[in-house]
Amino acid sequence: MSYTQFERGKFIRERMGYLQLIALGKGQMTAEDCGALDDLVEEALEVAGNTHNTELAKNPIYLQAVEAWRKARERRGKKHG
Repeated sequence: MSYTQFERGKFIRERMGYLQLIALGKGQMTAEDCGALDDLVEEALEVAGNTHNTELAKNPIYLQAVEAWRKARERRGKKHG
């Protein structure tokens, strides 16, 4: 596994945690929802941030985290390109 894949997985996990905290604070998620998502992430999210689990792949927080990674990579490419 390349460093970039590891970096992607770390970014997605951290962003998901951040997004969960925001949703929890806004009352959009309960503590139980957060726990269930954390369990799903532990069992279905690969080190590189990929998943083959349909439930996780359709989760809005996962999708937002993946989109945030894509945008971060675009910004980084423009700075170094």
